[in-house]
Amino acid sequence: MSQWHEVKANRRALAYSVFSVVVLALIVFVGILPARKQSAQVSEKSLQLESEIESQQILQPVFSLLVEKSPHKKQIPDEIAEDGPSRNPSSDISFDIESARLILAAMAGESGIAESRFSPVPGSLSGDSDLLLVEGRLRGENIALRSFLLDLSVMESFYGIESLSAFATPADPEYRMRIWMRVDDRGRK
Repeated sequence: MSQWHEVKANRRALAYSVFSVVVLALIVFVGILPARKQSAQVSEKSLQLESEIESQQILQPVFSLLVEKSPHKKQIPDEIAEDGPSRNPSSDISFDIESARLILAAMAGESGIAESRFSPVPGSLSGDSDLLLVEGRLRGENIALRSFLLDLSVMESFYGIESLSAFATPADPEYRMRIWMRVDDRGRK
């Protein structure tokens, strides 16, 4: 009977040993090897970023020197640099739903925009809100758009630009915008 217990004990020890080896193999293959691979990737990326930072630090003085010597520096016109855009008489116009597209189209024309279309978004003026969303399409040069945006920014009824998209082709740039404007209570009908 004692031999039988020894054989049973040896089988149990062998089963525990096999189970332990399987668990250790799972830990190595599922935990350690992927973590080691990920660590190697992170350290490689870190070295790459360090080399990019070092090259940028080396080239930054050269870039600054080139920018200083460049003949194509952006110049801000004196009238804007000193006082910012000035208020023009059209900035105090009463703005209502019916005249929104006409006022904005007239401003675009005065700014040199070749073609403009504006239309209020139905349903944007709801509840107690005094804000109206107006969608617009403009065609013209960048300078004309800049002038239009400066004129727009000084209007009392201007609230903000939700989006401005440029679809530029060299011959015919087009812009699409969504503008929020304040509407007078008497203009709501």
